[in-house]
Amino acid sequence: MVALKLSKIGVIKIHRKVEGSVKSILIKRLGKRWFAVIQAEQEMEPLPQTGNVVGLDIGLKSFIVDSDGNSVENPRFAEKAAVKVKNIQRRLSIAETATIVARSSKIGWIGFM
Repeated sequence: MVALKLSKIGVIKIHRKVEGSVKSILIKRLGKRWFAVIQAEQEMEPLPQTGNVVGLDIGLKSFIVDSDGNSVENPRFAEKAAVKVKNIQRRLSIAETATIVARSSKIGWIGFM
């Protein structure tokens, strides 16, 4: 088991082998758990030349269309986010000011940003 041992925090497991030379390590805490974000610099291996050329068109109706006619649909993140915002705002407007529902709605709104 490969791990980082930090004083006052404890042991943080590293689940993947670090390739290349380590540039920086960022220690993060999410809830009660600690995580290490490791940035490493490594040599890039060039891909073999194929001679094929592909053109991409980025649009609103279809997210991406390539020169062969294949398309990827637009994921519509804004519409999904608008539904979530609407629900959180509705809960917050109905809730009385100092209740648990109001506090959890405010936390949901802050977490959404």
